[in-house]
Amino acid sequence: MALFSGKKKVNTNGKETIKNEASVLSVDSARLRPLFSTNMQSKNIIPFLLLFSLFSFSLNCSGKGPFPESDVRDLHLVIDAGSSGTRFCLYRMQFTSSSSNSCKIKQGECRSVVADDGLAALPPEKAKEALRGGFASLTEAQKNRIVHVSLLGTGGFRRLSSSAQKTAMTGLAEAIFETGLPATVRVISGEEEALLAWRSIHSETGSNSHAIIETGGATVQVATGTDGRVNRSISLPLGMNETRSHLKKESACFSAPSADRFDTCKRELLPLLGPLRQWTVPERNTYGLGNPYAAIFKQLDRDEIRRTDIDARGRLLCASDSEQMAEYGIAAEHQKLTCYLFAFHSAQLELLGVESVQKGSGSWPPGAALSPEFFPSCR
Repeated sequence: MALFSGKKKVNTNGKETIKNEASVLSVDSARLRPLFSTNMQSKNIIPFLLLFSLFSFSLNCSGKGPFPESDVRDLHLVIDAGSSGTRFCLYRMQFTSSSSNSCKIKQGECRSVVADDGLAALPPEKAKEALRGGFASLTEAQKNRIVHVSLLGTGGFRRLSSSAQKTAMTGLAEAIFETGLPATVRVISGEEEALLAWRSIHSETGSNSHAIIETGGATVQVATGTDGRVNRSISLPLGMNETRSHLKKESACFSAPSADRFDTCKRELLPLLGPLRQWTVPERNTYGLGNPYAAIFKQLDRDEIRRTDIDARGRLLCASDSEQMAEYGIAAEHQKLTCYLFAFHSAQLELLGVESVQKGSGSWPPGAALSPEFFPSCR
């Protein structure tokens, strides 16, 4: 069934999403199909960049500095339509004739889109305006290099009903159609999000055996794999925003500074995050992904951190006043959630049986940029 008439047709054969429950998905059984797809040919093609901002820092996924000028169409644009914000992630690709690895990321940059909330939480017209604003920020040179764009909705969209998802995605597809971009627009399941995050680390590090933990606003994703294959990928509705909504207003996580605040906050969080206990991560290289983990790595200023490091810094910050937090580089607007941030991840790692995590660049978008399901040039 086509949702759009005329030359711009949209397929609605998307995979049904999974809401508010864990489900296991293997790589072999996961086929990521587009909900909306366009095959328009146009000279007006577009990219963009992203800014993570829990403690204010920028991301350069692969490679350093601005993209070199080129007349070659070599850019993939991934729009991460998350529950708490939207990111435009642009990747400079290398295309090869290899049947097993036809796409490689040479360089990647991301930037946040200015909006009051994630696209799923905005009224349709405001969501379209936010998307148009992102596209308007692109240069003409960038526009001429885009091969394809994929807008993928995550936790915030998964919480919507099927009809609400379709309405929201239809509006976003219309905004992309205005640009003339060939595009894929759909909601991905949490298990698919975990799978893509695992692929991102595989691409970034070359590792064939590792685990990922990705913290989002609505959900947490965990994936483990060996020998270049994902063995297990799960998603649970235990993101930072979702979990915070179940804490009492007088929670220690948001109370005045005190010496026992961190441990009290963590004790409150352990039962809320309890379902993670059944998904213990095997002992292997484990990477922390998503904005919250990136903020912790930024604060501790290292590429690998132990859970004991998180505990030590968490206890210090939970006992610190505003002036003391500022001395640690924490902006005033982020101080209220800082104690919660550290206690949350200490509890999360304890329940998963993880002693240390390594820094991963960004989250799942690089994995999407490499996936033939979303970018035909990778087939």
